[in-house]
Amino acid sequence: MGTYRQAVVALATWALGAMAWATQPPALAVSEDLRRLDLAPYLEAYEDPGGELQADVVTATAFTGFADFEKDAVNLGYTRSAWWFRFRLTNAQLVPVTIFLEAGYPLIDSIRLYEPSEVGYREMALGDRLPFAERPVLSHVFAVPLAVPAGATLTYYLRVQTTSSLDIPLTVSSSVHYVEWVHDNQWVMGLIYGVLAGLLFYNLFLFVTVRERSFLYYVLYIVFTVGYLSALDGGQYRVFPDLVLWQQYSVYVCINMAMFVLFLFTRENLALEEAPPWLRRCVTVVLYINAGAILAHFLLDLAVTARMSIVIGLLSFVVALVIGVVRLVQGYAAARFYVFAFTVFVVIGITTMLAAWGIIPGYEVARYGLKFSIVLKLIVLSLSLGDRINVLQQREFELEREAIHAQAQSQATSDFLAKMSHEIRTPMNGVLGMAQLLGDTNLSRLQRQFVNTISSSGRALVTVINDILDFSKIEAGKMELEDIGFNLEEVLNDSISIFALRADEKGVEFVLSVRPGTPEFVRGDPTRLRQVVLNLLGNAFKFTDQGHVLVSVAAARGEDDKDVLRFEISDTGPGISPEASRRLFQSFMQADSSTTRQYGGTGLGLAISRQLVELMGGRIGVRSEEGQGSTFWFEIPCRSPDNVGELQAYCAADLESCRILIVDDHEIFCQTIQQELLARGVTVDVALSGKAAARLVERLRGGRDFYRAIFIEKRLPDMSGDSLARNLVARTERKDTTLVLMAGMRDCEDDQESRAAGFDQVISKPLSSAQFRDALQQVLGIGKAQRTGEPAVEAVSADYSHLRVLVADDNAVNLMVIRGLLKKLRIEPDTVDNGREARDAYARAEQPYDLVFMDCEMPVMDGYTAAAEIRDIEKERRMRAAVIIALSAHVLPELQRKSLESGMDDHIAKPVQMPILCQRMAHWFPADESTAQAG
Repeated sequence: MGTYRQAVVALATWALGAMAWATQPPALAVSEDLRRLDLAPYLEAYEDPGGELQADVVTATAFTGFADFEKDAVNLGYTRSAWWFRFRLTNAQLVPVTIFLEAGYPLIDSIRLYEPSEVGYREMALGDRLPFAERPVLSHVFAVPLAVPAGATLTYYLRVQTTSSLDIPLTVSSSVHYVEWVHDNQWVMGLIYGVLAGLLFYNLFLFVTVRERSFLYYVLYIVFTVGYLSALDGGQYRVFPDLVLWQQYSVYVCINMAMFVLFLFTRENLALEEAPPWLRRCVTVVLYINAGAILAHFLLDLAVTARMSIVIGLLSFVVALVIGVVRLVQGYAAARFYVFAFTVFVVIGITTMLAAWGIIPGYEVARYGLKFSIVLKLIVLSLSLGDRINVLQQREFELEREAIHAQAQSQATSDFLAKMSHEIRTPMNGVLGMAQLLGDTNLSRLQRQFVNTISSSGRALVTVINDILDFSKIEAGKMELEDIGFNLEEVLNDSISIFALRADEKGVEFVLSVRPGTPEFVRGDPTRLRQVVLNLLGNAFKFTDQGHVLVSVAAARGEDDKDVLRFEISDTGPGISPEASRRLFQSFMQADSSTTRQYGGTGLGLAISRQLVELMGGRIGVRSEEGQGSTFWFEIPCRSPDNVGELQAYCAADLESCRILIVDDHEIFCQTIQQELLARGVTVDVALSGKAAARLVERLRGGRDFYRAIFIEKRLPDMSGDSLARNLVARTERKDTTLVLMAGMRDCEDDQESRAAGFDQVISKPLSSAQFRDALQQVLGIGKAQRTGEPAVEAVSADYSHLRVLVADDNAVNLMVIRGLLKKLRIEPDTVDNGREARDAYARAEQPYDLVFMDCEMPVMDGYTAAAEIRDIEKERRMRAAVIIALSAHVLPELQRKSLESGMDDHIAKPVQMPILCQRMAHWFPADESTAQAG
């Protein structure tokens, strides 16, 4: 019975096997003339999801898992399963036949071929995880020779598993036709890589020649594209035969590296700096995504990153195409090649991706299409680079043309400004020169203040002219800053003195506060600093009709944690809207540009201030609200000068502990002075009205801690300063208390009336905190008499009476001015009206001249020509060269250089200032100064 059952089971098994063989694909007939043939129609397949099935089980006759493989190509997309394939080869000829079995996708991880032998099946290992040297045929793809005996039919098995796309173009061919196919394939690949190499070296040469970054990115893109293609073709196995791990990762790393460089190329080639911000953000996002993908290849599972790279690569190309279309729509001509290249490539790329996923067949054909589309894309992109060069050359030509036009326009503007400056400076030399000479005569206090105001206002007008010239220099990039040590308080006090009369006329309280801890001596450009302060003060007074203008200076910490000087100019004007604030520092822009605006001006001062502050390494801004006034501020680096000892000719003495009273209804002024003096140990009481002051005096009367000085404003809200002074004199018997009147410039004239009221001294406002401190020192009888910010009366004078001096100037007023200034140096000069007379006078002089002051612009003969001819006379006669100093209204550097090139030794700009004249005389004739005498 048992034997019967075994027979039945064996018969059933044989029957089932026979049925299976009856339905399997036919055997492939092989011969010596077998052309390259796809094995897909002759295959049976079995999917092993777990990948654990052993070869002895699969190759057993009783295994029935195989089914007819119904696809036209072995293309199963991305799958983690192991796949088994079975096929049969039959040789009907009388001689053995050797054919080649080829797996045409070089990125398959593992291929195991089971070939029948006399003792079962022999295993042969293939795949990219094996070293290149262990391949049966040293080819870029996986190939193995199969020997089929004469008259035999053999069954073969293949096991395939991979992390990449499971696409295996399985083909068989005879030896002759296999060699022909290898030859033809190498010819095609040689053509593709030859074109790529030509593009690479050509554009590398262009990059070295033109130094355009887009060529560099294009060359790198070719490099990584070649890396991708060579990995896809298996070519890297020949170049790096031992780097097995790199073979598995290289194709995906190269894809993402190529995408990364491509978008750097896109950013340059499509000039995205001119494109909308969202396009630049798209490029940045894609760059980060591809950089992350490159890193992910070495951190995540290869099967995951392989799929990720394909998706990211395709999406990157789509984004690149969208960017190209947008730039083309925006009118960027070079984008047309870019759009064409990526349109073709995206279509082929989508086809390739669908084939890689097994959605459509023909991945081998798609790969060849992909390669040719890559070559076409790179050729077209190379054309786009050529188009970009044309665009850049056109732009360069336009820029050069614009530069020539701008240079000509700038030169015309400079010539006009220089002429205008010369024509204004010439009469201003007479105004300021006469003011200097008038200041040396006996004048009343009010007259001296008027003369000082004329001088300050004249200097302010010259500053306006300088502003215009400076704006021209800044725009041309020719502005140069001084770097010297200077007294900060003197610069600031000189600045506020210009607006003193204006503040008095408007009834606006004007205060300068130098906060405690601010260095007295700093390093920088005092002229430009004064210029910025004057511009901001002019703006503040223009808009302020009541209230106050406060200049505050303090040492602070800047944004980069470095020491800075912070200047704030606050006013109680109408304020500025946020929209207008954003336009303030633009050239020729104002808060209200309508024709009905209340306030005038060109809007140039704030633009120059911004540019000067930035040139000094600082920053500038404004805080304002409509109806709440404005505060303009700027910060510049705070640097200490190297020669502090030389600069510190005057330093305020330490004030002894004392008590003073300030009576003034301007609260901001009182607070400023109080903070300054409290920091120096002075007790300061403040009264905002006459009655409040009387109460304070009454409370302290008879005590030891009475006021050493009482400073009283001329005009108080409840009584006059004179009335309060009489009241206080009547109430106190203290004789060591000094009463000081603080009055505007117009109220300082009648000193006798003030002294009759009981005042001991009169000082004029506006007062800075430093000037108030100096006035207090005078009252207390300590420190020097010189007051900060006021020029010292000349205590010494130099005697140059022995020098023979010639002055040439065609303007009679200017001759009077220079003659008067030289007279203070005990010089009686000879004068002439033009350059020819100067040359003739020099030539016929019995005693040679030591010094010649030469105006540059004169009729008959200009100063340049006269100076050159004087130098010729000296050479012919072998005379000692005289010192020739240009006295010119020209201040542009190129015109000053022209003076020196013509033979002159020095250049003094008009209006001529006595300190500058003395400085230059001391420089050229240091041994001629007489012994200093007390003035």
